[in-house]
Amino acid sequence: MTLEKAEIKRLTAQEIGLKIEKKKQAAEKDIFRLEGAITTLVIATKNLDSIIYHWKRLLETDPPECSMEEAQAAIKAVDQCKMSLASLQEKQKATKIAKHGEISGIDSSLDVAEKLFEDEGRKFAAVVEAANPSLRPELPKGGKARRQFRPTRVRPNQ
Repeated sequence: MTLEKAEIKRLTAQEIGLKIEKKKQAAEKDIFRLEGAITTLVIATKNLDSIIYHWKRLLETDPPECSMEEAQAAIKAVDQCKMSLASLQEKQKATKIAKHGEISGIDSSLDVAEKLFEDEGRKFAAVVEAANPSLRPELPKGGKARRQFRPTRVRPNQ
């Protein structure tokens, strides 16, 4: 293997890792967005409960401030909105669970990419050493070679 080919393979593995990390960040961002949507839907549902309570209270006044038909129609419409919000909330929760699964898969892919990067880094170091024996690491008194090349996990935005 040539030095250039080894370097290209190492850089390709690094690029793959960076792209996977970007996908993970996007998925985490989606989870935060979904959590916000769920919270908003819960608040909206509670607000609709207070509107239903208001219409029921209007019927209980003496004399009633609105007709029974008006109040029942309003309560029915608000109740339908409340059910729609509950349905949206369940869909958001399911999507959030799916995003957590997606992040687990991305983490597995990231582990594979990191291992590939480290393997290609070791191969690159071996090619460099074979091409230029003067770069061979010196053995310390203990008899073990020090590692000259240490693949690091490069994170974007740092």
